[in-house]
Amino acid sequence: MRSRTQKAHLFSNGLLWLLTGFALAPALLAYQQDQSFETPILIFMSACFILYGSTTEKSGPRSYLLPAACIAGLFALAGYGLKIDKLILVSGVILLSVLLQQTYRINKSTSIFLFLCLLMLVPIPYVLQTSLGVWFAVLEADVFVSLAQAFNVPIIRHGSQVISEGAVATINSDCSGTLLLWPALLGALVAAAKMHASPYKKLAVILFAVPLALLLNVIRLGVVLILHLNSPAGIVDAFHDFLGWFFMPLVWLIPIVLFTPFAVSAPQQKTVIAYQSLMVFSVGILLHFIVSSANAHNNPYTLPDTTFPYYINGWVGEDMDIPTEEVRILDADHLFRRIYRHPSGKREMLMTYIRHDNVKKSREHSSKLCFEAMGWVVSDHTKKHLSDTSKIDYFTASNFQFSQGVIEYSSFQNQRKKSSAIRIQFVETLDIVADERLGAAENFIQTLATFKGT
Repeated sequence: MRSRTQKAHLFSNGLLWLLTGFALAPALLAYQQDQSFETPILIFMSACFILYGSTTEKSGPRSYLLPAACIAGLFALAGYGLKIDKLILVSGVILLSVLLQQTYRINKSTSIFLFLCLLMLVPIPYVLQTSLGVWFAVLEADVFVSLAQAFNVPIIRHGSQVISEGAVATINSDCSGTLLLWPALLGALVAAAKMHASPYKKLAVILFAVPLALLLNVIRLGVVLILHLNSPAGIVDAFHDFLGWFFMPLVWLIPIVLFTPFAVSAPQQKTVIAYQSLMVFSVGILLHFIVSSANAHNNPYTLPDTTFPYYINGWVGEDMDIPTEEVRILDADHLFRRIYRHPSGKREMLMTYIRHDNVKKSREHSSKLCFEAMGWVVSDHTKKHLSDTSKIDYFTASNFQFSQGVIEYSSFQNQRKKSSAIRIQFVETLDIVADERLGAAENFIQTLATFKGT
């Protein structure tokens, strides 16, 4: 028979596990909706490696459940009060880390690395992620071009674009070093947790992840860029996807194999660990593709909105198709695109209407961020505030082949019961004077403001 104390302990632990699952479930659902299972798979695999064979405290670890529950509760309350999902996710990570520490009786040092590993479930702000991705993309393009020029290859760089004899390849922010940075950091955290070394050496191993991710991604992109400049698109796409999946587990395994000590038959043990890891990761990839295929028909595709006028101040509009991949990335609640032609026949303006019912999601997809993520160079960025909740951004976006003027009207409504955000993007060539482009866009905005949803 269990005593009352034991029953109370089991009940409190069960309740904390339940709350942990409740806090983490939205994040895992978000990964599922984005069809990006590889990140949580690597995170939980890394956590398992940290826990496996870790040094336990002989007298039993000191209980941190109560202070951890209090801290997690504060994060959760702040998250719900401020409507910041990431704070709720942090509360779940705190609880999960301490519960695993109690279950596996691991020491405090290992617990810190376990917490840092699980903390990577919390996505960094989209603006920071995009900025970091753009920086990596430009750096990698610069490294690749510098190496190629050292061997007298006729190649130049424009932003994150690589140009060779008229052929152009772009390194998007999603394909830059950030793609491999998180797996490299996870592998480095596992290695640091297992090392019997000073904190400085462990920190050096963690920092090693940055140049490792950069080096391997330059190699990966080098192969893709060479193929892109010399091979058909089908071959390029196939190798691009294959190398992405291949290098992610590879960059994760390298720090573990290089720096993790093993007590018995180290070389054999490392080989077995690497083999088992690749097998588990392959199963994760298989599950990812199964779920992606099952949900493929759920990808949104927005039809034109006939309630919006096709004739505005003499301009005549015509519906344009939006690429399915762009629709998926924007994940808008309402999306359509038209090209409007001026009665003189000398001007064409591409208009894209984007509405998100989630204001936060809309802020992550501003025109400036999207152009930078695609490898365009943004310059002459200017803002014009129309009110507390609306503004106009206008800037020049350039790639190697041409430049264009972009004007974006954005309006945000963040009310207690309902929030929404609207972005209307206007794109014209730079042959049109800036004041004329801005004037036409403002006339469109005033006309569209009379229709619902704007």
